Amino acid sequence: MNPPVSLWYIALMIVVMMLVTWGLRALPFFFKDSLNEHPFIAFIQNRFPLIMMLILVVYASEVYKAQHVSEVQFSLIGIGFTAVLQLVFKNYLLSLFGGIALYVVLVNGLI
Repeated sequence: MNPPVSLWYIALMIVVMMLVTWGLRALPFFFKDSLNEHPFIAFIQNRFPLIMMLILVVYASEVYKAQHVSEVQFSLIGIGFTAVLQLVFKNYLLSLFGGIALYVVLVNGLI
């Protein structure tokens, strides 16, 4: 049987966790000026929105679970159509609604 843990030990662990969390959140602000000048940080700042959108699209479409293209063909067609609409019209709402509408039509067999 394990001996009971003292309240001082629990309080000390809470304080240590609190200091580590605060330190990790505050650390980037201490190096803010030197980080902003770094070329890798500039690269991440420019590419991060696109990278996040790609990750969200892959996760939401569940393409990573597919064993064969036929399982996700409608998703891929909808994603491709959304990309084409975005490249042509440069309007996020039009692209999203157009891609979703085509996907719904394909899944429901309306075409």
